[in-house]
Amino acid sequence: MKILATTTYLAAMLAAAPASAQSVPADLEAFRDCEACPEMVALPAGSFMMGASEADRRVPFAVTDNEEPRHQVTFDYRFAISRFTVTVAQFAAFVEETGLRTGGECLLRIPDTGRNAGKFIGTISANANEYESGAGVALVEQADFRRPGTEVDDDQPATCISRREAKAYLAWLSQKSGRKYRLPTEAEFEYATRAGEEGPYFFGADQARLCEYANFADRKSVYGAAMVAPCAERNSREYTYPVGSFRPNNWGLHDMVGNVFQFVEDCASVDYRGAPTDGSPYRGGGRCDAFATRGFFFDSVAVNLRSAARCEALSSEDQRSNGLGLRVAVSLDGNAWDLR
Repeated sequence: MKILATTTYLAAMLAAAPASAQSVPADLEAFRDCEACPEMVALPAGSFMMGASEADRRVPFAVTDNEEPRHQVTFDYRFAISRFTVTVAQFAAFVEETGLRTGGECLLRIPDTGRNAGKFIGTISANANEYESGAGVALVEQADFRRPGTEVDDDQPATCISRREAKAYLAWLSQKSGRKYRLPTEAEFEYATRAGEEGPYFFGADQARLCEYANFADRKSVYGAAMVAPCAERNSREYTYPVGSFRPNNWGLHDMVGNVFQFVEDCASVDYRGAPTDGSPYRGGGRCDAFATRGFFFDSVAVNLRSAARCEALSSEDQRSNGLGLRVAVSLDGNAWDLR
């Protein structure tokens, strides 16, 4: 189904969870603050070890330098994180109500093989360098969450949105809900991804099971990384899957790895030296020259979908990609770093 402009249709889309999604565990609270708000899962306070473990270092081809030193993070507050990444329909409701103009230059990952090899919707930007107009990628002039280089359905992740646009969406959610919606921090994101598991992957150490849990460059993929994939997805797609298409982790959270990169609150850092241990974001000494992301995307290799894996940084708040989406968080008590 493509986007329709009627508020009634959008409300119906927003109220329904993906049919394929599995339920949230009974001991965790799931809630939605408003009709247009994402479904949230309240996570337990606690501690975990963040970063690469010995098991991570044993995963073939793992490069863990930026995931070290491993350190304990303790949350003395509760927070909730969205069960799914924000969808096209959810972001459309925000744009429809606010009239915000979105979109602009967006870097597209385009198929290397198959019937759509080299194809995309859009016009190469005059600002594109040799890499950005070469094989496999294209920097286009005008793209947004509705047309991120290809046609998308309402239940796919909203991409080709900038960090600045994501922040505007969070402000809108905050106004509608009466809570302070925000991006998750890197520590919160990894804690939520692991869902109590310490292995390299939140389902264990067997890479061959990854096709049950994430959209990445599997053996059927149209991207070059397919040649090193450990498994094949049942119905491999060129781009993103609808949210909730894969099995969740132990806390009922879907697509924490794969499908799309996701914004987090932190400034980018080369490693974890000086990283906060209370769940708060790394601030780079008060100056952010680049911004962190987590989760990896549909063209990632299996080793990069480990729970500890860190992504390349965004160079500006206006950078867009058709492999970059959004998950939201909200603190649930006054001990949280953003409510003190």
